[in-house]
Amino acid sequence: MTPDNRIDVGQLRQRLRAWVAHESMSSRRALEETWAQSVAERVDGGYCAAGLRLASARNGSFAFDCREFAAKFREGEPLYLGGGTDIDAGWPVTFLGYDVATGRVRVAPDRFESREPMKPEPGEEYCLDRRGLGLERLLLEGLDSVFHKENAHTIEALTGRLGLALDDARHAAALAHGQQIGFTPAQSEALARATATEGLCLIQGPPGTGKTRVLAEAAVLLARRGCRLFVTGLTHRAVHNVLLAVRAIEPRVPVFKVGSRNRAEGLEGSGIATVRNLEHFAFPEGASIVGGTPFAVRRFSADRRFHFVLLDEAGQMPVVHGAIAMTQARRWVVVGDPKQLRPVFEGEGRDPLLARSLYSYLEDFGEGVLLDRTFRMNETLAGFASREFYEDRLDSADSARERELALVDGGPLRDILDPKKPLVIARVDHEGRRRRSPEEAELIVELVRTLRQHHAIPASEIAIIAPFRSQVRLLRYELERQSLFTPDLVVDTVERMQGQEREVVILSMSASDRDYLERQAHFYFDPGRLNVSLTRARTKCIVVGSRHAFRARPHDLEHLLAAARFKRLCLTAPNVIVEDDRRDRAALVGVTRRLSSPPPAAHVRPDEDVASGQG
Repeated sequence: MTPDNRIDVGQLRQRLRAWVAHESMSSRRALEETWAQSVAERVDGGYCAAGLRLASARNGSFAFDCREFAAKFREGEPLYLGGGTDIDAGWPVTFLGYDVATGRVRVAPDRFESREPMKPEPGEEYCLDRRGLGLERLLLEGLDSVFHKENAHTIEALTGRLGLALDDARHAAALAHGQQIGFTPAQSEALARATATEGLCLIQGPPGTGKTRVLAEAAVLLARRGCRLFVTGLTHRAVHNVLLAVRAIEPRVPVFKVGSRNRAEGLEGSGIATVRNLEHFAFPEGASIVGGTPFAVRRFSADRRFHFVLLDEAGQMPVVHGAIAMTQARRWVVVGDPKQLRPVFEGEGRDPLLARSLYSYLEDFGEGVLLDRTFRMNETLAGFASREFYEDRLDSADSARERELALVDGGPLRDILDPKKPLVIARVDHEGRRRRSPEEAELIVELVRTLRQHHAIPASEIAIIAPFRSQVRLLRYELERQSLFTPDLVVDTVERMQGQEREVVILSMSASDRDYLERQAHFYFDPGRLNVSLTRARTKCIVVGSRHAFRARPHDLEHLLAAARFKRLCLTAPNVIVEDDRRDRAALVGVTRRLSSPPPAAHVRPDEDVASGQG
């Protein structure tokens, strides 16, 4: 580590506190601007769920039927439940999740904010609106812990003054274990460094490379040595994934999850106990693994030190959240992929040092281990991702390399669905579209029909991704009209697909207005979004779009380079120009007529194709 990389401690503290204040102010301003919009506009932007009707109430939570849910709410996010007009007069609730299978939204009253008992009336319609995370106080409290005088090791790591020492005996033992259980050389080395580190260990996990398995095996090996571990991530779901993977490997080690029972969905029957907080928790003798978000450990306590902190999804975690979690130990295993989705920030003009993920920040101080073999994608799909995002260092595993989509003989749209074309561009050359393309929806409906009815591909093995929620709603509506939509068919934005995979993924580009795309380049051409979109598929990725989407030329260099990736995608993958294929187009006769009008939902405006934001 060179002195040039080091950061002044006082300067870092000042910049972190300024970042928290800036994000809080920007978030509040954005929230007030959103509240000023109509219900239709808020729904259109993904900031509101409307038309909710009470379905049931039990165990302190409420379930509401929701005809269509396209809100961008995260599990655990604070919301208001009300009539949709006087928003902050509604009941403060916590979002527990949306069940696609039942079409129901679950919320729980916020016991810290509730002003009166929550009594929604059956038959009444309600709206869910964002309440604002209100994290400033919690983050500042956590920063006080970060810069506590007894947290010298955390400060050394965050300012680039900590070495990357390894325990040779633990390294050798873990390396042998990795080889014994069939890990690849890169996985074995990552496992060895994770268990042997005496400071910081970074592991980069591209799509399908088994990073959760590596992290879980490391946790088990350390627990077997009697270590106490804290497993953390930005969301409860990320934490659950690691804890469940640990439990699948080792059923005997004590595993706990910090948080309310409402935040323990998916852990039922796993043997993972839930504890409200760590302040009054009595650790068992010997090894234990405790999971929780960084907020679970924001208060400083020298008595509750863990031996290791394992941070998952660090490519999406802001620096300040990761710093708070790091206070719990003197050894850190940081796992993530900065080439996929990045953290979401509210403010503009952010501090460039902190406007990135924890993983990217720590990468300045030491190189991580790259898991270089994907067990998900076949050779063609892995090849494009490797060239564009991983410097030709990602390869397809032998078990996945030759994998092809299994189709029966015949059927329409064969040129697009050809298994010999794992990555294909289905060109529908519309022009002037911004966030919604009926032309693309018409083709995608027929692709889904053919895959399901002719080739018997299960709906659970198909995912449709679009960048804009207006296109997502159009696709869902048309699939429902044709009785092709089922709860296990994913139709959503790319954010909902990170960490998932399907046999077939269809990406709807949705837009063809070059001027609009150039203005929205920071969102539309984001490299991480493209990476995630193209790497969810195991055997077949179909990109449906207009040639005009690939011809946009943003004005600044960063976004121009990002748009160039889209251009290379168009040049690299086989193109099937649907308009010129009269035989396949005959299968689509009549669909255009049905799609000529927007879905008759209250929140879809006739001029919806004229953009008012990212949607």
